[in-house]
Amino acid sequence: MNIKNTKSFMQFYNELGLNEVFSKKTSGKLKINTNFKKGKILSTSKNKEKLLKNLEAEILNLDIGLKDTATNLVFGSGNVNADVMVLGDAPDSEDDREGQPFQGEIGNLLEKILGSIGLTNKNTYLSNLVFWRPPGNRIANQDEVNLCLPYTEKHIKIINPKYLILLGGITSKSILKTEKNITQLRGSYYASKFFEKVQIFPIFHPKFLIQNSLEKKKTWFDLLYISKIINNKGNE
Repeated sequence: MNIKNTKSFMQFYNELGLNEVFSKKTSGKLKINTNFKKGKILSTSKNKEKLLKNLEAEILNLDIGLKDTATNLVFGSGNVNADVMVLGDAPDSEDDREGQPFQGEIGNLLEKILGSIGLTNKNTYLSNLVFWRPPGNRIANQDEVNLCLPYTEKHIKIINPKYLILLGGITSKSILKTEKNITQLRGSYYASKFFEKVQIFPIFHPKFLIQNSLEKKKTWFDLLYISKIINNKGNE
């Protein structure tokens, strides 16, 4: 499916300060395919919902200190049958209050980022590496990540996406089992023996982009790369 109009694209790079990067020729020819094949996945939808409920119950029983300071478990949202899954690092205070990932300013920016290549909550599934907000919105420590990671990996396997977008360094390093930082990882896609046939794309976290506006240009080029991969796959 092509983007129906270029308004969202224009708004995206205007709001993120990308005006000087793109020509009319580039924006005019952008084509995104998000018309994913769903037949096989939809046939297991009921089973998938059951597996997700069971996983959420397992996570609720975890012995982790974050539960003592958080208001809500933040599990996931969106289309469980989506071909695209987006994974962040940990909930913030607004996510914690709502019990949903990517709320507030960070969520608004992520919506623009994904929307610029035709992705919405109807064709994506959103979650985090860690399921509870760390106190004071601090970065989750390694013990917290290690405790949640097996459940996050199980979460990904249940959703079974074709494409996995990883937001930020902590998430990317944990899922890809690497010591490389996000600056080294972004701009390419990766395969993982743990997630068969899933194409994995590390990009900057929206929170990082809010604080580091000069890196926003790189994110748009990453999005063009992701959309090209999805578009080519959809045309096979």
